[in-house]
Amino acid sequence: EEDSIFVLNHGGIVAFIDGMQKRQFNVTVRRPQHLFGGSSLRIERLNDSVDTYAARTFDELVDSPTIFSLPDTATFNVAGVDVLVQCAHSGVDNIARVYADELAKHCQTIARFLPAMPVNRYAFLFYLWRGDRTKVARPFEMGALEHNTSSFYFLGFQRKPIGLSEISIHEFLHILVPLNLHSHEIHEFNFRRPVMSQHLWLYEGTTEYFATLAPLHDKTMKEDRFRNEMQSKLRSSGLPDTFSLTEFSRDVLSEANQELYPQIYTYGAVNAFYLDIVIRSASGGKQGLLDVVLALMKEFGPNRPFHDDSLFDHIERVTGPKVRAYLDTYVKGRNPIPSADILPLIGWKYIPEKRSEVLGFGFEFDFGMSSGKPSVKLSPTGKVNPLKVENGDVLVSVEDVPLSELFDSAEGRTMLRKFRSPSKGATLKMVVNRNGSELERNGEATMVEKIDRHFFEVDPAATPEQVALRNAVFYE
Repeated sequence: EEDSIFVLNHGGIVAFIDGMQKRQFNVTVRRPQHLFGGSSLRIERLNDSVDTYAARTFDELVDSPTIFSLPDTATFNVAGVDVLVQCAHSGVDNIARVYADELAKHCQTIARFLPAMPVNRYAFLFYLWRGDRTKVARPFEMGALEHNTSSFYFLGFQRKPIGLSEISIHEFLHILVPLNLHSHEIHEFNFRRPVMSQHLWLYEGTTEYFATLAPLHDKTMKEDRFRNEMQSKLRSSGLPDTFSLTEFSRDVLSEANQELYPQIYTYGAVNAFYLDIVIRSASGGKQGLLDVVLALMKEFGPNRPFHDDSLFDHIERVTGPKVRAYLDTYVKGRNPIPSADILPLIGWKYIPEKRSEVLGFGFEFDFGMSSGKPSVKLSPTGKVNPLKVENGDVLVSVEDVPLSELFDSAEGRTMLRKFRSPSKGATLKMVVNRNGSELERNGEATMVEKIDRHFFEVDPAATPEQVALRNAVFYE
């Protein structure tokens, strides 16, 4: 349906002009009468075909996407926050109310997690793609992007918002950080020569942790599921042996760190969990990571940025030297986060790995993205290696199905299942790229060593003090 959906991403259509970054921008939009405009900015409808809205600065304009589409909207209020839900899609389905009802439940969870909401309005903006996903420029990069008082979603069309809870809670929780706690690099963003903050661990890692903790705190998630979620996040972290979260963040625009970017939602979230435990332990259970964030939000807020190099000093000031030591060693430092030392504080055990004999092809794979496309790197798991895989082989195709199609077709998903749990006598043909040359690999499933890593288990012998600290982390 041509000319039925328009997404105004202002950074792509309004030029940056030196000297005007802090000036107010007034936008006038002439539109077909049947289209509706939605944004977190207040849109004034001058007549049937002309809308206008204003942003206080260029930064706010760029941070406030707007959608014009056939009207499919709904609203709700949660803890004093007026929330708009707009669903842009082809066809005449009215689904925004269903989306809004689901989102309202998650926003209520957040409202019960926070002492007060730090915003008074918010917009969930959905562009729901109904066409052929292979026609999308980057079909594997559908997802969401947070803004200060809105979040924009580019997803496949579905009448019910299945699987939206985790992503929507995460995006909504950005009303904490970076909206109300951020450095000069964000507050005074250099559009000519971007300089990145070193604290993505706070902006994204902590937000992802809070998005997992909030349902547990609200008792809409069981402790076992929370434990499995955090365990899964650590398992999916494929980092080098030495890794600094602050160095990664400062240089996040490099090609190498762009490939590592998903780690901020996995490893970064587990780091925030461990930091929360350290803060609770150091304060006798009286203070947690959320308390620290709220205290610093009160001190700084949306219009007073902190100096990037001073954040650890501010955190130490409101917590203490033990918390500073953790930050210096595991956030700024290049040491892996200390699961074996931290988890026993809350009566959990950490088991680095478990080995077993299973039917398989003798290799494991690491999923990632490279230049906007999926990438799968292979590595052997032991001595039994029927396909003669070498560490660093990059998957090209499986049974003549290109990697690009494996994730987006029934045939491809069948091939992926064959990787994970082959039947007895199953064979596998694949092509890998090894040092720039494509090689065909063939083999039959056999008994191979399987190594599973990073287990979080409840210690049945946990002391009352450990259980009390766990309860403080989870519910206070």
